[in-house]
Amino acid sequence: MGDIFNAEEIGIPREFTLTTGTNGHSRKLKFLITGGCGYFGFRLARTLHHLGAFVTILDIQLPKTIEKYLDNRLKFMQGDVRDYSAVLKACQDIDCVYHVASFGLSGKDQLDKGLNEAVNVGGTQNIIKACQECGITRLIYTSSYNVVMQGKEICNGTEDLPYGDPEKMVDYYSSTKLRADKLVVKANGSLVAGGSQLSTCCLRPAGIFGPGERRHIDRAAAIVEMNLVFVKIGDAIVDWVHVNNLVQIHLLALPALSSANNSIAAGKCYFVSDNNPVRFFDFLSPLFVGLGHSPPRYKCPYIFVYYAAFLMELVYHLMKPWRVVAPLATRTEVMKMGLSHFHTMDKAIKELGYRPKIYDFADVAKLYLKERPTASVDPIRDTRGNYWAKITLIGLALFCCLLQLLLL
Repeated sequence: MGDIFNAEEIGIPREFTLTTGTNGHSRKLKFLITGGCGYFGFRLARTLHHLGAFVTILDIQLPKTIEKYLDNRLKFMQGDVRDYSAVLKACQDIDCVYHVASFGLSGKDQLDKGLNEAVNVGGTQNIIKACQECGITRLIYTSSYNVVMQGKEICNGTEDLPYGDPEKMVDYYSSTKLRADKLVVKANGSLVAGGSQLSTCCLRPAGIFGPGERRHIDRAAAIVEMNLVFVKIGDAIVDWVHVNNLVQIHLLALPALSSANNSIAAGKCYFVSDNNPVRFFDFLSPLFVGLGHSPPRYKCPYIFVYYAAFLMELVYHLMKPWRVVAPLATRTEVMKMGLSHFHTMDKAIKELGYRPKIYDFADVAKLYLKERPTASVDPIRDTRGNYWAKITLIGLALFCCLLQLLLL
């Protein structure tokens, strides 16, 4: 899980406090974190706990690796954000909700319309309703860079960028996170039980990395080891965010929603990165080298890889009734690898006091390779091998040859 840092080491001011009430009757705040057993959610939970807060984690199951950390200030409640009764129960006697739970972050999960809709949209509706019913006055939503991505490059983007068109997005994760983002912003200022108002904000992180992160790095390592990364998709410059910086801004958003600070963040959205844009494949090169492979040197046109992903998605949908043929990459993942997209952190720095620290992915890759079991489950091969992926790539090559002949 990595180390849990104190407030100063994470990058928040020494005077940062997690208390509420007057001087004579102050108490520690009580937090609910949905999806708190996930990589980032649990990191946030342990940091809040380390700072003295009371934390309840709401998630669908409790991993044994997390169970040992529970105590009277860090509790687990089994439940699904799709179940309003479970959400309502978890929201009792809570001061602030961090809504982190989501579905469809990567791979074939992005293509599941039903679950993305139910978790990302329905779950967010349940959270907002429960906050209003339980008198909770602060809600912080972990959104995504994807909500403004529409197949075009974004360079030094700001929060003034409009939402993408959900009807034109090519995966359900992005479109449902966009809708949830809108719901949270719209809920700002709504009345809650007791007569107070709900203050909300959305934090939109770039790709997350850090010690112990396995979802992205396992997937990348599997593809590298299958010798399927032999070209790179241009020289796209992208943002990443280290988990510690993401924790930092989630903590800083808390006082920015209070009336004592003029609720400066209320109803607003903030992009979150390390403020250190880097070429996508350069960033991952320590993983290539650590696995004994050379980083790809040759470039492939973005459009070819994009349509290769389209073909892989098509194969996945056609074969789904009989067997799972997971795409090596979805079209959205290709966009995030092949199209430059990076945002300025000026708004978060000015309004929230965000001070991102720079971390080296090489350190994360080194730790990953040291700790990774030699016989770990391959997230790509485990979904029926890479044969269909190779067939798709061969099909793409034939398609490109045919296209070239037609253009002669």
